Amino acid sequence: MSRQYTLQRGLPLLLVKLAGGDYRLLLRSGPVVTRKFFQASVCLLLVLFLTTFSVFYGTDLLFHIWQVELLLALFMSALFGCIYLFLIVTLSKSTRKGRLFNLANCVRMGFVVFMAFLVSKPIEVFFFSGMLDNKVAVYKRDLLTRYEKRIDSLRATEGSAIIHSIQALEKQIALYPDRSTQQDIEQLRQQLSRIEEERTGYVKIAAKRIDRSDFLLYRIQQLSHKPWAWVICILIVGVFLLPGYLIYSIPLADPYYQLKDDAEHTIVREEYEDFCERYRTQFKNAWGLAVEPYTCFE
Repeated sequence: MSRQYTLQRGLPLLLVKLAGGDYRLLLRSGPVVTRKFFQASVCLLLVLFLTTFSVFYGTDLLFHIWQVELLLALFMSALFGCIYLFLIVTLSKSTRKGRLFNLANCVRMGFVVFMAFLVSKPIEVFFFSGMLDNKVAVYKRDLLTRYEKRIDSLRATEGSAIIHSIQALEKQIALYPDRSTQQDIEQLRQQLSRIEEERTGYVKIAAKRIDRSDFLLYRIQQLSHKPWAWVICILIVGVFLLPGYLIYSIPLADPYYQLKDDAEHTIVREEYEDFCERYRTQFKNAWGLAVEPYTCFE
């Protein structure tokens, strides 16, 4: 019976703590506020899932090394998750004391929106991957063609000079046969052959690197004009902002916040009284003095 109760209570307790709530106080506050905290917690889990998937898919398009992808996905997801939870929890706490749209809260919400915007980009690429694969294939061919033209233009001057030298020496050897001139022609031809081999090698290396790359930034750029991509982005931003809205929508007069304030005051008072008792005992045992701590907050 005890084990079953613990298992049934464990998941709600974990979910509520994820959103910064106190499970014991929620049980005494009524179903409305409890439901909002559960909804916020589910949204937080969805945010963590979206972040993990986005980072993993983005790193997969960049590195193609599953060990690196896994480590970066776990690290970045944990980093984003901790920052996001901190922003949401501090937003819900600070708004109890003042207006929602003050400078501090606007900065927090702006950072949350920025995080959601970054997370949404690889997810957009994932949903439109079929269309983008065709565009990327065309882009790769164009990029390789431009690279070949660039290599040819850089090698053209040097190659033309060698060809002109060979032609001049061939005319010379036709009039005045000479073994040394023939050797010069052979050396120039070998040099011209090495230039062509280097050009072929550079093109092969470029083709290999271009073919291996998935051009994540190019894919994101291609989606900047797609309305449905912006719909996905707005939905993800909404999911990121929803937990803060759900928690903030709980009114200040709700019993949960009154119970929470009482619990916090009780903890502070008990800790202070314990400190005073240890303070008195220390002075009495060490120096035989009866002292009474003073504070202006009592």
